[in-house]
Amino acid sequence: MEIESIMLIIKEYGYVALYFVLWLGFFGLPVPNEVIVMTSGFITSKSLLQPLPAFIVTFAGVMSSLTTLYCLGRFSYHSIHPRLMKNNRMKTYLQKSEVLIEKYGPVALIFGYFFPGVRHFIPFMVGSYKMDFSKFALVAYTTGLIWSLALFTGGYYFGSYIERIGEVLYTGGVIGAFSIVLLISTIIFLRKRRAKRTALKDV
Repeated sequence: MEIESIMLIIKEYGYVALYFVLWLGFFGLPVPNEVIVMTSGFITSKSLLQPLPAFIVTFAGVMSSLTTLYCLGRFSYHSIHPRLMKNNRMKTYLQKSEVLIEKYGPVALIFGYFFPGVRHFIPFMVGSYKMDFSKFALVAYTTGLIWSLALFTGGYYFGSYIERIGEVLYTGGVIGAFSIVLLISTIIFLRKRRAKRTALKDV
């Protein structure tokens, strides 16, 4: 499903569609959640959704996704894990997640946001370790709030570059995405500055 298709669905069905796309997106959509969160910010910039309700729904969708993964790990680990290990890519993500959790404990939930792909598997593995839900929620939801706000704001201001930023996010993580946002911001600033100078010359 392309970004344009997601935008059409959200335009048609509003906040409900936004929530379900973010909640269930990991389980069926070939589009990273990073891109969907940015898309919701971009849609609000076009006045198709109100910013505050859209962000609340976006955050709720992301947290629902993470919570579902935690619950699957806690209650269905032994039936799901063998199936995931048959897929080489998922096997790699699971192994990386396990290493992070064993090394950093609950803090791995924070680091997970900086590693493409791993973010979805750390809650699953954390659940399998029977981590107390309140501890999981405190770390995952707090970090998720910052992560969601950053991407939502990025989509609001840099919506035209969603695909490129999302691509960098998925392959290079947050640092790579921050670099490209900084580059885009610089280009926009220089273009506006040049336009102002041209306008002053024409006066």
